[in-house]
Amino acid sequence: MDTLHETGSAPRILVVDDDAAALYATSRALRSAGFAVLTATTGTEALRRAPGADLVVLEIAARCDHGLQRRRRHRLDVYAGAAPVR
Repeated sequence: MDTLHETGSAPRILVVDDDAAALYATSRALRSAGFAVLTATTGTEALRRAPGADLVVLEIAARCDHGLQRRRRHRLDVYAGAAPVR
């Protein structure tokens, strides 16, 4: 699988999860697949880091900030759909 951008750099994936073990496992798997990984453990942190990401992978039911609410805010407020949220 080719994971390079047109610019020659690896796509940046933001992984958001408040569970440290899940965040570590997901990040490690993505890095070993050749992706550049950004991480966040809170919705606030995710919103700050989202503009640097090509794709956002987030937990649906976070304890501190409900994942679906975070997804809606990201789609509406951050940068109007420039990065897919999955």
